Amino acid sequence: MSVTPLTSLLDLPYPLVGIAFLDHVPGNLPRIEYSSPAGCAYWTLAAAGRVFHTLPEDHFGCPIGAYTHGLELPPASQVELKATVSTMLSLNYLRPEEPKQLPRVPRNCQAIVYGPIHQLPAVADVAIVIGSANSLMLLTEAAQLCQLPAHVVMGRPGCGMIPQVMNTQQAVNNFGCIGNRVYTRLADHEFYFAFPASRYDDMVHALQTILQANEQLEQYHRERLQAATVSN
Repeated sequence: MSVTPLTSLLDLPYPLVGIAFLDHVPGNLPRIEYSSPAGCAYWTLAAAGRVFHTLPEDHFGCPIGAYTHGLELPPASQVELKATVSTMLSLNYLRPEEPKQLPRVPRNCQAIVYGPIHQLPAVADVAIVIGSANSLMLLTEAAQLCQLPAHVVMGRPGCGMIPQVMNTQQAVNNFGCIGNRVYTRLADHEFYFAFPASRYDDMVHALQTILQANEQLEQYHRERLQAATVSN
């Protein structure tokens, strides 16, 4: 992985969050002390610098999140999942065909590791950037430059971007969802960009080129604007 942090290039307020799905429980890494009512809240802890793992049962408080993570739900969580989906359908929040179209992580796991991507003691499957619209614009352009296929925008649920990236090996822009924004306290101006962690170095190299190009293009457009303003 490149020694140039992507966070430095974009001057991001948070480190990139790395997520790894493991077929074993890591013995050298602490487990989360408490189960969150939403799995996406673990991203916030990772973005704050913590490195830890969760077990499947640490995700059962969020049936939709557990489902998208490919976890086998216990009966009580299955009931809650059906009730939650029914409520969303009754509010016309979801179309009837949407629940069956939710992406899922393609393999069973024994543990999920979270942390800043450069501190992760395991090979990350997905990298998540938390940033502004400007940051996501630059990342999308970098993905295009390094020929990383991009699912331009993905909406609800926010956690669905994780299996979407894993299943397609594409980059994803994501607005989050109302639940995600409540549990993570994501600011109104912040969004997500997720991509396969294996493409980190490609993204860094492409981003360096994109930043240089945008700097020159910004100057070009400002000069054009100034000229147009003077002439008017």
